[in-house]
Amino acid sequence: MVVTRFRKPLGWVIVASVSLCLSAPVADPEATAETGKAIGEQVLHTLLSSPLGKTVPPAPYEVGVSQKKAINASTNFTGSLQIDSGILPVLDDEPGAWAAVIGHEIGHFVIFKGNEKYLPAFRSEVEKAYGQTAAGQRDAGTGEAVLSAPLGRGLANLPLSQEREYEADRVGLLLMAEAGYHPDFAIAVHNRMGWLEHNSGWGAREAHLMRAYDVALAIFQSRWPDPAQSPGGKPPPIGDFGMITTTPDVKDRSVVFHAGFHVRNAAGLEVRVAAVFQEGSALVEAALSEYRSPGGALEVNAMLPGASQMSTEVTLRLPSAAVAGTHRTFKAVFYLIVGNERLDTSKFIHVELPE
Repeated sequence: MVVTRFRKPLGWVIVASVSLCLSAPVADPEATAETGKAIGEQVLHTLLSSPLGKTVPPAPYEVGVSQKKAINASTNFTGSLQIDSGILPVLDDEPGAWAAVIGHEIGHFVIFKGNEKYLPAFRSEVEKAYGQTAAGQRDAGTGEAVLSAPLGRGLANLPLSQEREYEADRVGLLLMAEAGYHPDFAIAVHNRMGWLEHNSGWGAREAHLMRAYDVALAIFQSRWPDPAQSPGGKPPPIGDFGMITTTPDVKDRSVVFHAGFHVRNAAGLEVRVAAVFQEGSALVEAALSEYRSPGGALEVNAMLPGASQMSTEVTLRLPSAAVAGTHRTFKAVFYLIVGNERLDTSKFIHVELPE
């Protein structure tokens, strides 16, 4: 997918004392095993009932939710798909997120059992489905190309089977998209897994997943022109930061931050760019109430209404007077939050307040 980035200054500065929630990757993650199993079984039925799902190797497929605290899902290649309870905060009650994980495990099954009978049928159905889209009619070979790499196995990030994981991701992405689950749910699951595991390796998996994204999106849109009417419903918000720069304002004794970002699927939601500050391992405290989080830490926020597609820049200002004590040099971390979901975080940014 090609994302066009442009910098469009908003022309205004917003500062608010809205507390930053940094602990949960998604809102309300308390999906119970019983509720999760019901959602999983419905999603499994929908995936297998699609034209692409009917090409997968036959098996007595079933979804089970274990009490294991591992952040994982797996298959034993007999049709049993196990979802460990540790991953439930990632999936919550979103059928699209469940489809991403279940589709991935079925992807392993397709690869493992595919042989000369089932894998060619799967490929043929992908090419047929893509060929019926407007994009596919312009580029008929892309559907075949997305499955041309080596194929292969489990949701855990196993170093010796990364390529197999990537291919199961892609097979699952195509399967879920045709069945009516927007491919952005797979991107959201990867992002949430990265947050939960504090593991940057999920970014690499997302990059490989994008090789099939355009095909999956074209198939989804051709079959479900109104995402709200699809089995997965509206896609989740997706976003990331672009360039973040700092400019000292000596006259005003402050530092001005310019944070560019891209967001999609955010219509009707609030978009927030928040910055927190730390010196060493300790959070910097605020001297002024409007810059103070409920815990007393220094924090600045910019908020604006979301849209279906946004590529823009917000400006945040941190005056020296807002910083408690003698702190003049410290680090900032920026967070991109849409609704209740954290989408991206920046690397540490050096901050030096003017005297």
